[in-house]
Amino acid sequence: MPDHVIKPKSKRPVSSVKKQVSAPIRPTMKILTKKKNTYTEEKSYICSVSSNSLGSHKYDKIPGSNRPLTSSIPRSSQSELKKYFIDRSDKLTKKSYQTLYKELEEQHKDVTIELEQTKFMAESLQAQLYKVKHDKEIQTCGISLDQLENNLEHLKTNLKQQAINLEQQAINLEQQEISLKNMTNEKTLLTLELGEKNEKLLTMVDQTSTLNSKIEILNNTVDDLKKTDSEKTTRIENLFKERNKLKNDFIELLREKDLLQEEIIVLKNKYTETNQKLQELRSEVGKKRYEFVQRSMGLSEQSDLNIKQQKQIRLMEDITLELELMVKRLTLENQDYIITIDRLKEDGVELKNEIKQWETRAGCWINAHVREEFESKIENLENENQRLNVKNLQLTDNYNKIISEKCEQISEKERIAEMKQKTIEQMTEIMNLMRKTHVHNIDDDQIRALS
Repeated sequence: MPDHVIKPKSKRPVSSVKKQVSAPIRPTMKILTKKKNTYTEEKSYICSVSSNSLGSHKYDKIPGSNRPLTSSIPRSSQSELKKYFIDRSDKLTKKSYQTLYKELEEQHKDVTIELEQTKFMAESLQAQLYKVKHDKEIQTCGISLDQLENNLEHLKTNLKQQAINLEQQAINLEQQEISLKNMTNEKTLLTLELGEKNEKLLTMVDQTSTLNSKIEILNNTVDDLKKTDSEKTTRIENLFKERNKLKNDFIELLREKDLLQEEIIVLKNKYTETNQKLQELRSEVGKKRYEFVQRSMGLSEQSDLNIKQQKQIRLMEDITLELELMVKRLTLENQDYIITIDRLKEDGVELKNEIKQWETRAGCWINAHVREEFESKIENLENENQRLNVKNLQLTDNYNKIISEKCEQISEKERIAEMKQKTIEQMTEIMNLMRKTHVHNIDDDQIRALS
């Protein structure tokens, strides 16, 4: 009804009308004041947490615990999951705070609109109280007031429910703040653990680099030892070859020496034969001279006695002349033989000199003493060669032992390097898995944002 229409007064008393109108309004005003107080109390939780933020979380909360159980998860992946959940909780809490703030702003707007409406209705009702109304109007106003009281009671219950919800949300917010603090502490611990692990990995990388450098040095030393061993073996082989060549040359020289000795023996035999012939000829010449002297003495004694024998003497002289000629001829032949003997001696001396030269070249002498000395020297050289061979074998054994030890050390270091490489690969796999999970979380967040 319009406010400017004034109807006549009814016969009923005004006091009854005031009782009917004013009685239900006073509690409604109290309810409004209570609503205002509850709203002001609730207004402090606008920027905190809404009930929808817990529903938006991916995993369900277990009563009495703020964190998901990780007893079934192995220790190696607990730190990864903690980091994953901390990052995820940070993102979710940021988004939940934003959504909660928006929801609370909307609720605040709705409540302010409802309060304005109730204020407007209360003002209109208070204005209508001071107006003079008829019984029907009073009844209709009473009915409308009853309806308003019912609506106010419903609003009161709704506001109480909202206050309970806000209190529950505040409790959940406190729990989430505690869990967030725990998560931040765990996050700091995880960052410290990751820093320590990165330092360990860096130390392991440095150790592997040092081990690789040591292995390269050992390989270089092994190569150098192999080269020296090959050089020594080639030198020993060359020495053996030279020794064999010298042995062969010595054998050939011994053969030549034997041939020369045989030739010398033949020449000596010829020389002895010529000496025997000369001695026989000299003995024959002496005998003939002795006979000639005896004959000449006999002829000289008989010359006085027998002139007839002069012819014989002449003949004997002729014979002596012939014999002298023969002696001269024999002496000449003897001289020729002496010359040949001297020549043979000179040839023998030259041969001896040549033999000495050959023997000096071969490092030996003809006589037995020198041969014994040479043989003793040869034995000493053979003994020294055997000693050198034994020493060479000992050195080769030591070299093989050293090489085996170095190979064992190298194999041990390679095994350590492989173990460290495996650990590095495992850590890289873990880092890749963490990156993949981070990428999947980003994709899930993008899909959720689009939805």
